[in-house]
Parts: sequence; C-alpha cells; structure tokens
Amino acid sequence: MSKLPIAKIDRGHFINWLYHDNHELEDLACEVICSIDQSGSYSLDIEDLYGGLGGFYAEDMVQNYKELKTYIESCDGYDDGWLDNPSAVLDVEWIGEN
Repeated sequence: MSKLPIAKIDRGHFINWLYHDNHELEDLACEVICSIDQSGSYSLDIEDLYGGLGGFYAEDMVQNYKELKTYIESCDGYDDGWLDNPSAVLDVEWIGEN
C-alpha cells in the first residue's frame, strides 16, 4: 500500500473555516448540548471531521501547498483550486495548538 503525501494543515484555521457561518455554529452547538445532556461530555475528533470532508480550497488550507502543488493539481477531484475528498489523496500533519 502506498503512502499518501502529507499536507500540513493548521488546526485553528481548519476549525475556523469549517464552522465559519451561523448555520454550522448552530449545528455544532446542538451537537455539543445533546452530547453533554446524554453522556455528560463532548469531544471533537479533528481526524473524523477531515475524513468526512467533502472538499476544500487546497491552496488556502494546505500550508505546504507549494511543495505538493504538482501532486494536488493532478489528483482526480481537483478543479480550479477546489479538491474533492481530500482525505482520499492526502494524509494530514496537524500543526498549531491542540
């Protein structure tokens, strides 16, 4: 099995992008409240969020984009900066604060 290239993605930038509007924030708040109500705790798994992601603008999200540019732009699902299903073609090294 071949290893996928490693994209460096800032945790804070990713989470801020993912929850950038009121609709996503409301959904997250409901998820947190329901989880706390049912189990007394809540956790957010950034790997699960990345794995379920439909796509993103690679150049904006991937800190080492220049290093991976040729590879990313040759991937199926790449169109004018947008990369569909990034977890299928890139592993992630999360950078920034936990």
